[in-house]
Amino acid sequence: MGYMGPGLPGQRSVLAADDRAFVETRWGLEPGAIRSTVGPGTIGMFEQMEQGKIKACWIICTNPVASVANRKTVINGLEAAELVVVQDAYRSTATSHYADILLPAALWAEAEGVMVNSERNLTLLSPSVAPLGQARPDWQLICQVAAHLGFAEHFDYRSAEEIFDEIRGFANPKTGYDLRGADYERLRRTPLQWPVPPIEAPGGQGDRHPIRYLNDGVSQDLFVDAGGRRPRLAFATPSRRAVFHARPHMDAAELPDDDYPMVLNTGRLQHQWHTMTKTGKVDKLNRLNPAPFVEIHPLDALELDIVEGQPVELASRRGRAVLPAVLSDRVRPGNCFAPFHWNDEHGEYLTVNAVTNDAVDPDSLQPEFKVCAVSLRPVRSVDGAPAVHPLAAEMGLTAVPKPALSQDEKIYLAGFFTGLPNAPVGVPVLPAAAPLSARVRLWVDGVLAGRYSRAGDGVPSEWSAPGGPLVLWASQTGTAEEFATALAARIDGASLVNMDEFTMADLAGARDILVVTSTFGDGGPPDNGADFWGRLQAPDAPSLHGVRYAVLGIGDKSYDDFCGHAKSLDRRLAELGATQLLDRADCEAYDDERMRCWADAVTTALTGATPVPAVVGGGIRTVIPTEPDEFTRAKPILAALARNEPLTTPNAAKEVRQFGFDISEYDVSYSVGDSLGVYASNDSAVVDTWLAATALNPDSVIEVDGVEQSLRDALISSYDICRVTPDLLRFVADCCADRSASKILRNSGERRSNWLRNRNGLDIVTEFAVRAEPEQWQEVLVRLTPRSYSISSSPLVSPHEVQTTVSVVRYRGPGGAARGGVCSTFLADRAAAAPVFLQRSPHFRPPRMRTPQ
Repeated sequence: MGYMGPGLPGQRSVLAADDRAFVETRWGLEPGAIRSTVGPGTIGMFEQMEQGKIKACWIICTNPVASVANRKTVINGLEAAELVVVQDAYRSTATSHYADILLPAALWAEAEGVMVNSERNLTLLSPSVAPLGQARPDWQLICQVAAHLGFAEHFDYRSAEEIFDEIRGFANPKTGYDLRGADYERLRRTPLQWPVPPIEAPGGQGDRHPIRYLNDGVSQDLFVDAGGRRPRLAFATPSRRAVFHARPHMDAAELPDDDYPMVLNTGRLQHQWHTMTKTGKVDKLNRLNPAPFVEIHPLDALELDIVEGQPVELASRRGRAVLPAVLSDRVRPGNCFAPFHWNDEHGEYLTVNAVTNDAVDPDSLQPEFKVCAVSLRPVRSVDGAPAVHPLAAEMGLTAVPKPALSQDEKIYLAGFFTGLPNAPVGVPVLPAAAPLSARVRLWVDGVLAGRYSRAGDGVPSEWSAPGGPLVLWASQTGTAEEFATALAARIDGASLVNMDEFTMADLAGARDILVVTSTFGDGGPPDNGADFWGRLQAPDAPSLHGVRYAVLGIGDKSYDDFCGHAKSLDRRLAELGATQLLDRADCEAYDDERMRCWADAVTTALTGATPVPAVVGGGIRTVIPTEPDEFTRAKPILAALARNEPLTTPNAAKEVRQFGFDISEYDVSYSVGDSLGVYASNDSAVVDTWLAATALNPDSVIEVDGVEQSLRDALISSYDICRVTPDLLRFVADCCADRSASKILRNSGERRSNWLRNRNGLDIVTEFAVRAEPEQWQEVLVRLTPRSYSISSSPLVSPHEVQTTVSVVRYRGPGGAARGGVCSTFLADRAAAAPVFLQRSPHFRPPRMRTPQ
């Protein structure tokens, strides 16, 4: 299919005679058995199917009715074929509706196999759950069908491991493709990066081989040039030098014309994958990319009578789609963009590949997804009239035509709309010197007033809540949104608003604003807060004098700029004149007690009332609820560790264990796809070593979550003393008398990363003596948070025992001292029971399907 069509195992091609001969020998075939011709690619295959030249097809793990350009050809081919077999883990897809036979495939979590990523890493995936019904791995379905067709002797594999062992025999010294040293026994211990030469060959002991074309004569043929020089790298080309191909510009196969004057570009969105068979079932992802759309430049929208959110028909010579309009200067005038994820499974006329062009590149045979000529028009009412506002219809204004634009007027307005911010302060108007006719000026000013007058005249928008605070949120994964929702629910009169849906005029008119935001990456805004942040930074952002605000940041302390976006918002709101209601709080996602305290403080500051105590998770490691209907992160259950079995041999490089928690005493259950959260405690010996290194009195009394306890007990149960964070490194560098500490710990480059390898927080305080008060350490150390593990048992087989399969983290520190992961060693070495809770995944389930008879 496509550019992979000529492929043979081991980066070989049917187009090369020596490659065919090698594979024929390996497979025990007669010379010449492998033909030297190749097919026409995906598009050509469906064209030949439509013509009756191909009678049957077998579609495995793909959805061409939704994902292939000009999907009409695909549909015609499938309808013309005498037999269509679709093999998929999901019963209902756009393609499966055309299947004569539907084969139920197992999901990745239900099957065994080696995953290879773009960094050449080989990772052995073991099944986590049993396949449902008659579902089975792809390789097994293929082998069983082959056997029924009379080819059993050639497809007599009994496991995925046997297939991988065969693949290992196809090492290619011409290209450096080499898996000879990778087998399941080794992959069970650790991932490998290919090329993986035999274990006895030079470099064969190493797990990582980051240099691809190393000219060492091990995985690829040794090359010595005419001058006797042996370069360090030798590429898989005749000259053994890298070749850069300069590609001349080529016009698209289809260019705009009078009938189809616009260019359509299609592509992907960040939070959805392919045709959404799986990601479309995840609520958090659907909140980030909730619906299909077509992006249109405002100038084109003005000329075509298209308004924001209006259904727009995209038509080409091949088909049509109807998508809501999004007006944006991310696209150039004359161009539009639509994502391809949505299809027939989500609604009628949402498949943009009904419109795209299936002209193919002659070399790669890939279709031209990025350019095709289309026309756009607003969807009309039943009588053919354009959709208009009800008031306009009532006033008899439906017959007023829009003025025609000259070319110069189009150019000017294109620049004007490009420079217009998404949420301007006041109503934007055209400058008096704008080179526009009086008729065009009246029309454009009227459109601008209609769209922005509510933002500019001080009238509160639908989001404003007179007398009540506004809770503004931005969230990348949903955590901040969930907290903001709960916060708004506990404050009378509060309105909950996503940042990107909030105008600057509303911001200036608000009395009290509560900001809850996560941080994306190292200091950036979440996707659904990026537009708001851009407007807030703009030079014309409004004055916020008289506005009170408070900010809660949710982030990850492993990033240098922890809660960086919350800090930026806090700073910018103050710069614009707003008054801080209370200090900003920066929390990690599991820091429930700190978030609860902030919410209590905000409620008190706004209402003056004493907040009603709410259970959000504080103190859950010392008081364990035992109500049978709990089993949540805020209220875990104490479950006995009934199973602690090693799955690997004592001399294996990696220690893997199966842990089982007895839940028979509780009226709780779990499902396939759920995860188990485990609250662990630190090893008391590790805590004693840490106390000795910091010269602190273990009996010192400190307060944790409102409860007084000894420092030693608090370190065992509440603080992650082994985790290295930027705050810890800065604190030690500031407080340590050893000046070398500052040089090492303040260096943020590769030198510090190399130095930190195999060092944890205990090593840091041991190597650099720091004398500080317990309260100072409380500010620096992060809290112990629960660890989540995928559940590896089936509730049908083990309803009263939740099992997890865990790789126990053990290693040696720089001085040879034993080190380990907090939770995995807690379970392996010390736990008789543990507080556990269920993390349900209701939208991440294997499909429930009736298998074909």
